Amino acid sequence: MTKRTMSFIRHVGFFAFLTLLLTSSIAAVSADLKQDPVRQLSDTVAEQIKVSNTNAIYEEFSPKLKTAYSRDELLSPVKKIQSSFGNIIDSSFSAAQGGMRQVSNEWIKTVIFWYRVKTDRYPDGYYLKVEITYAENKFYLAGYSMVKFYGSVPDFLK
Repeated sequence: MTKRTMSFIRHVGFFAFLTLLLTSSIAAVSADLKQDPVRQLSDTVAEQIKVSNTNAIYEEFSPKLKTAYSRDELLSPVKKIQSSFGNIIDSSFSAAQGGMRQVSNEWIKTVIFWYRVKTDRYPDGYYLKVEITYAENKFYLAGYSMVKFYGSVPDFLK
């Protein structure tokens, strides 16, 4: 990320930057995000979840989360994803949106990246959710989970 971009983020605030980024047309944002360091981190984490590389996943977590939760707590969703849904065999980026996540008694701002996934048990209908946050002048992993929408999939993922 350039110094100019970092200066802009500090000036307007991380959440305002994300809102500006995410309120552009979805097609333009999706294309631009491929080159964005936030999206690149999310793609990397999604791939590490796919191959169950827990050491690499843990290294990407925010220091705030590492302080608030144990290593086992932060990595337990990887095992739960595999045991409940099977191994992820394919994933593709679907959408990005702004969000918030509670860490202890504090709320942190995040960008949520959604990936449509296929597993060896379920060929369709599941999404991997990867949350990225900004702290100490760097982007970090804030959380991840597997999601199944019952009924219809939200419009932003179609």
